[in-house]
Amino acid sequence: MRKLPRLQPAARPDPTGLPRARAAVVVAAKDEAATIESPLRALLAQADEDLRVVVVDDRSTDGTGQVLDRLQAEDPRLTRVRVDDLPPGWLGKNHALARGAEAAG
Repeated sequence: MRKLPRLQPAARPDPTGLPRARAAVVVAAKDEAATIESPLRALLAQADEDLRVVVVDDRSTDGTGQVLDRLQAEDPRLTRVRVDDLPPGWLGKNHALARGAEAAG
């Protein structure tokens, strides 16, 4: 094993322009305006720069999107993904998490 060369990570462009995160947390949220801010702030407070937090706003009809937009403006490690329509054959949370995983790269 020692004789094998070390592989370098593949360079993939990051749409946010931030350095590539080592880890990502994906959160699916639907109508969470009243409760989502505190846990996201706690998550961002304990994490270092190598973490990305992707929150999927899954067809929320309350103020969830506005809360996420405000938090994203404060901390660029948070990425908001909006889901407006559920494709046929998908369940809501599964689809939201799949979209979040795509965004996390």
